[in-house]
Formats: sequence, C-alpha cells, structure tokens
Amino acid sequence: VELNRPEGTMTANAPSADGSVFYCALAGGSLWRCPLPSGEPEQLVEGCSVNSLCSSPSGDAVVYFDLQTNSWYLLREKGSPEKLPLPEDAAVHVLSDGGRYVYYSVENSADTGGSVVCCWDGSASYLVGHAERFSALSNRTGDQLLLLSNTMTYLVDGTRNWSYPGFLYPASLFHLRGTTAGFYQWDSVAVLDCEDLTQGYFIATENEALNRLEEGVLTPVLENADQVLLDAAGESLWYVREDQLWQFQKDRSTLRCEDPGEDVQLEGVSPDGSTALWKSDTGLWRLKEGGTPELLSEDGMSAWAFWNGFYYDDGSQFLYA
Repeated sequence: VELNRPEGTMTANAPSADGSVFYCALAGGSLWRCPLPSGEPEQLVEGCSVNSLCSSPSGDAVVYFDLQTNSWYLLREKGSPEKLPLPEDAAVHVLSDGGRYVYYSVENSADTGGSVVCCWDGSASYLVGHAERFSALSNRTGDQLLLLSNTMTYLVDGTRNWSYPGFLYPASLFHLRGTTAGFYQWDSVAVLDCEDLTQGYFIATENEALNRLEEGVLTPVLENADQVLLDAAGESLWYVREDQLWQFQKDRSTLRCEDPGEDVQLEGVSPDGSTALWKSDTGLWRLKEGGTPELLSEDGMSAWAFWNGFYYDDGSQFLYA
C-alpha cells in the first residue's frame, strides 16, 4: 500500500508504536498527522519549524520542538498545542498515551558528564536517574519506563520510582530475535507489548540470576540459568543448565530432558509454555511437556519460531511445524 502523506521535504517524522499513525513535519512550516496504512493526512500546525518529534505508542499525542520559538509543545488528539516547561536542549524519548507523561534527558553539566533523565507529569518535572549512557524500554502505553544504564537500572511508573544496581532487563528479551513479537524499536527506545513493567521475570546481570519483580521488589528465584525463554503469559520458563533442558513453573524447576545433546541452543517456546524447540549437535528437536523429545531433523540448520509454530530448514527442504 502506498502511504498517503503530504508533499514536501520532511524535517522530522515519528511513527506510533502500534503502526496506526505517522507524524511528519515539512520544511514549509507545517506539522501533519497521517493515518496508516491509508487515510487522508491532517494538518495539525502551520507556521512552525519542527526538527524533533516523538509520538505516543498509540499515536493519540505528539511532542515536538519548534525552532521558531525554541520551545517544546505537546499536542493531544483534537487539541491545541500546549507549551511544555522543558529545557531547550532536552531530548524527548518517550511520550505516554494521552500525553500523560513525557520522559526526556538533558546533558549533565556536572563533572561526571553523561545525561540526566527526567519525567514531566503534567505539573512538574522530577528526576528519574542519570548515566553516562543508557537505553530505555517502555510499556505499551508509555506510562512506565525502564532506564538501563551502565551502573544502575531505574524503573519509573508515573510518580513511583525504583532503582537497582547493575543491569536489569525483562527475561523475555534474553533470547531476543528479529522475529520476536511485541517488540518495537524507534530512536533508541523500545516499546514492549507489555502492560506492566513493575512485575514479571527479569534477568539481573550483576549476579546472572533470574528474578521475580513484584511492585518494585526484586526477588532472586533461579541462578545459573542460561538461554531463558518464556511463554506468552510469562509464567512458564524453559532454560538450559549444564547442557540439560529445564522448565521453571510456580517457583519450581523440573528437568525435562537430561541429554538434549551438546551445544544446545533454545529456539522457541510455544505461547502456552507446553512445548520447547532447540538445536544441538544431533539435530533439531521438539519436546512437549510430559512427553519425550521428538527429532524433527538431523540436519536442522536454522529455525525461526513464531507464535503459532515455526519454520525450519533441514538442508534440503523448508518446512513448517
């Protein structure tokens, strides 16, 4: 489908994480909202000079910087531009749905250098954290932010804030592949198809342990786990330990395959957590919970796991299971 967008030279653009909206600014001095994949572009602002844009995950709001006034503005759906009390040199990373929160960074003027990350909550800005360099993850609505720095991880949920030493990230990203569902990357910030980042399983690289996070409280539940993969609900985990295949459910680990082969590589877990797929020196294998390993191919060279099944190449055929 050829996208319908206004003619002109774009000076900035920002797609929404759900793929429903594309914002763009034109050199002639206008800001547009383009419904995707089809629909008529709508001019939102004219007489502006925009060089930076950030859309909310659902596309119902946008933040932009106007070079003519050297100011940041928030534009909600069917609203008028609201001037934001953000520094001119701010870099906006995440805008939550409805324009509720704006997460932004500014260069740290102190001797330590790096950046200071703040959150504007509609009335005032407050400190989230600081780091020499960082990456960020947000939940699907943009309300929550997981700020990953080189020394500290910050978790922010509106006015609530937690910090953890070391590097902490959702276990669902431990074995990240380009085909992973529910992961959207734009401008160094990833939007996860996750409702709540304050709970679930996380990997802490400080002790290489699997932890459960509940309302900001981090509890180690599993150590020496490698290649952790989760089901869709995050309740069933498969992992490798000392070349054995294990499953973790309800705070209990169960050995599922004592001899899966050497050089084991977990490839996928079904959405309900009942089936695991892995490669080893003996081939490509599938194991259903409570069953016995099933050899799919002795020459299973590559596998690509999706929600409803997986494709694999056995050297002579391209198959789907």
